[in-house]
Amino acid sequence: MIEHEDDVRAATEAVIEQWGDVLDRLAEGSSGAPILFLDVDGVTSPYDPVPGGEMSVVAGMRIPWRPSVITVVKRLITAGVEVMWLTTWPAHWLPDLEEALGLPHLPVPDPVEGADPSPTRWQGWKTRTALTVIAERQPTRWAWADDHLSTATRRRIRQDHPEALLLAPDDRIGLTDSHVTQIEAWLLGEPPLHELVRQLNTALGTTLVAALSGATVSTMPERWAEPDGPVPSPVEEERLRAAHRTWTLIAEAEGDDVARAWFIGTNPVLDDTSPVMALRQGRADDVDAAARAFVRGTWSQ
Repeated sequence: MIEHEDDVRAATEAVIEQWGDVLDRLAEGSSGAPILFLDVDGVTSPYDPVPGGEMSVVAGMRIPWRPSVITVVKRLITAGVEVMWLTTWPAHWLPDLEEALGLPHLPVPDPVEGADPSPTRWQGWKTRTALTVIAERQPTRWAWADDHLSTATRRRIRQDHPEALLLAPDDRIGLTDSHVTQIEAWLLGEPPLHELVRQLNTALGTTLVAALSGATVSTMPERWAEPDGPVPSPVEEERLRAAHRTWTLIAEAEGDDVARAWFIGTNPVLDDTSPVMALRQGRADDVDAAARAFVRGTWSQ
């Protein structure tokens, strides 16, 4: 088991690099614009009220939603991402929902029903529909947010689609700012996972990367960084991506050495836990908030 280490390797080369060549390789053989599939209940609209959020009435139902999340969705549309509904909501309800959220009309792909009355665990109608669209459009990257995306489904899809980002929000909370930041970074330019891990290994060292990801074997970050190496679990991947976003934020604002020290130091915003350990505990949103407070200079308040 990897434990927290106060003594980490000395400063290494800068982690912030240009990713154009990586993205060119990723896009090779792909032709379509990025795609985002969105569910409604438990995703765009969480089941619990949103503190400081909005509440609309659609089809006689109270619909809570986060304006900050919808702002990012609109920004993605403006940037050329094709956002689609992939939901059990009746199609004739969706225009009213779009009007309430301030969204333009979004396409709804035709559902693809399977001939097999007993589909495999991971291959429900939504999965078949999404993969049919992907096969037709060949996007450079795509993302799918659905509260019912099981670990088995995500793991199986990623075997054939490394260009996919698959998120399963807590249905009571729905998509958060951290989620849509991750989606935006992925669809508009975040590096492939193996390159992302390589950058983290360079920045923090493999011991800390193993610790924050929750890996039980210290050599896994080295193997994850190999283009043809093993793939982290969905939970490990989420922690790695959160760590990379946080590293980028602080390193760009304060430099690599400060970012490294911030990751391993106890943090008052995180109840005197280090960001490395908070990421390991699954507290990505808390770490993101702590990083932004640090960059703003309000971390000690």
